[in-house]
Amino acid sequence: SRCRMSLPDAWCPKCGKGRMLERKSSKGRIYYGCERYPDCDFMTWDMPVPTKCPKCGSTMFRKGSKLYCAKEGCGYEMPVPKKD
Repeated sequence: SRCRMSLPDAWCPKCGKGRMLERKSSKGRIYYGCERYPDCDFMTWDMPVPTKCPKCGSTMFRKGSKLYCAKEGCGYEMPVPKKD
């Protein structure tokens, strides 16, 4: 059985219609993919975050110490907000 956890506010930046799901690869690594697979083939190893892109409003993803927008043609990036 595949473990699939839907991320409530994370929408696919590619199709905009499917939610991002947390999945496990055959090697046990966690990745995130569109729930509309195979109609939409978006996937990433980077975790979706609740912060929306200030430029286009799409879901942002975290890679190391930065957040980035994965929507094609946007390319917005920002540092991860520091916790006080």
